[in-house]
This record gives sequence, C-alpha cells and structure tokens, in this order.
Amino acid sequence: GRYRAMLNSHDVGIALQDTPHPGLVSLDMAAAGLTTITSTYATKCAADLAAISANIVAVEPDPKVLADAIACAVNSAGDLQRRSAAAEFDWPRSAAQALSSDLITRMLTMIDGTDAPAGCVTDAIASPWGEAR
Repeated sequence: GRYRAMLNSHDVGIALQDTPHPGLVSLDMAAAGLTTITSTYATKCAADLAAISANIVAVEPDPKVLADAIACAVNSAGDLQRRSAAAEFDWPRSAAQALSSDLITRMLTMIDGTDAPAGCVTDAIASPWGEAR
C-alpha cells in the first residue's frame, strides 16, 4: 500500500526510540531496504540490531554521533546491492510460521490445563495478509 510505497521512495530512514525494543518502524525501514539509523538504549545494543539486518545502524543518542551516522548512511545510499541483500530478514512472516501446532497446544495446556483438539487452533491462524497457513 501507500506505506510501503513511501518507504520504497527513500534511501535513509531515521527512527530514534528511547525504548528497550527495536521498534516496528526501524524494522519496516530496514526491510524496505533503507539504511536505518536508530538509537541504542539499555539492552538494545548495536550488535543485536545489526544481527537482524545490516541496514540497521544503532548508535548512542548523542547529536554528534547521530549526525555522523546520518552522513555515513547518506554517503552509502548508492550501494543498492548491499541494501537489498540486507532487506531480507530470516524470520517468520506469519503467526502460523512462528507458532507451531505443538507450541500452541503446549501453551493452551499451560493456560487452562487441558489439551486442545488437534488442528483446532492452527487451522484458524492467518497471516496479516489474509493467507491461511
């Protein structure tokens, strides 16, 4: 849609977040091929974010450091091959891919102490794009 088109029309993204989680905007930008500048915070470290995607550049929230990171990102924006390769995330893209039938059954058993009938939960899980898995 429009959000994806907007992301695809840019080369560099900036998503500064004073939070312990990476944030969906940073991940969206990186997956769209933008070199994405974000801030580190407590347990959110640069190495962990770079392991998700080389498109994510996490730096300390200091104006000079941020300015340097932005300048580097702008200077490397022309490396489309690197940006495209780093946009490929190796992780589940739907709930059904992330949550195996066995895991769901075990979770339901822990929640209510009973076994769920085979297939009753995973058959109903669909991805955000409407594809049943």
